[in-house]
Amino acid sequence: MIFDNGVIATLDTSWSRPESFSTWGDVTMRIIGKEGAIHLDAFAQAGSLWENGSTNSHKNVNWGDKSNTALVAEFIASIRENRQSSITGLDGLRAAEVAWSAYESVEQGKTIQVKHY
Repeated sequence: MIFDNGVIATLDTSWSRPESFSTWGDVTMRIIGKEGAIHLDAFAQAGSLWENGSTNSHKNVNWGDKSNTALVAEFIASIRENRQSSITGLDGLRAAEVAWSAYESVEQGKTIQVKHY
């Protein structure tokens, strides 16, 4: 994927692994930027963060097995505090747009721009 600002990203949606692989699938994300990098592993529910200019440049990022509970708690807190939730409906729409555009790209056999609805 190439974003309007020139950022290049890849998205590997393959679930194929040999039977001997340690997990049945792989849901990881790596983002590398000018200020640092982050690696997240959804099945391990953990990740790593590296920040440039930090005295401790490597940090572990762990969220445990209660991610759905945390999402619901944030939603309830946003109602109680009369504020917008940190994850909005627009965030969900944008994620769906990426998925829909990926399906369309496969169907058409070519690179397409993510469509916003």
